[in-house]
Amino acid sequence: MKPKFPTQNSLNRQTINFSAFRISLFFFFVLFASTGKGADTCNTAQDSAKIRLGACPTMLHNYTDCLDTSLITIIPMDNTSQALAALKSGRIEVAFVGRPAREKEGRDQFHEFQLCEGFTLVGKTPKMIDQSDLRTMHIRTSIDTTRIRTLLPESVSITLYASTAEALHHAQTNDAVLIPWSEYADTLSLVIPHDNKGKIPAFRLPSLYCSKQPEKEYQNLAAQLSRFVKNTRSSHD
Repeated sequence: MKPKFPTQNSLNRQTINFSAFRISLFFFFVLFASTGKGADTCNTAQDSAKIRLGACPTMLHNYTDCLDTSLITIIPMDNTSQALAALKSGRIEVAFVGRPAREKEGRDQFHEFQLCEGFTLVGKTPKMIDQSDLRTMHIRTSIDTTRIRTLLPESVSITLYASTAEALHHAQTNDAVLIPWSEYADTLSLVIPHDNKGKIPAFRLPSLYCSKQPEKEYQNLAAQLSRFVKNTRSSHD
């Protein structure tokens, strides 16, 4: 039997089929690049354009619902100290926390936006207390009781003084002194009420920290959060 050799027509058909295969393969890689790596690059660019905001748990769970996540990446932080450390290192652009930054945390390196006024408890030593313990605590303060009754249980014992300094002077180990956040200093020890959800927001001071020379977008962000915080708190009074 004579061996069969491919005819010119069959060779032409094979060449055409191989060319068609190469063209299909080319378009496959183009499509893969546009839907794979290209899309990832686009998403990465969009993410890098967002403001990276680190939020402590109390701020995260109570005051971030108003934020536009298409413009802001919210990064949960374990506490205020961690958020401020991330801001200092450049991991985030903005820290949203529940108390003033301390000097050792780099306070002088940041611009501060205090988003509202409020009150806090301090004592002889820093500690966390269950919110229910407030019912049996002795509270010393210089603040008019009509301004703070919504903060404290009706059964709480309150002693009024002429000044915060006098209230602090008379405080005992198991007491707490209620002060305006405007009178808080690093030397004072916070007494922080909490429940099963975390720290009680009413005793925190929502604050925003950013670089020393804040950009306009950070100022707008602070104004937006301030409105939301104040509205949220007034609805709970």
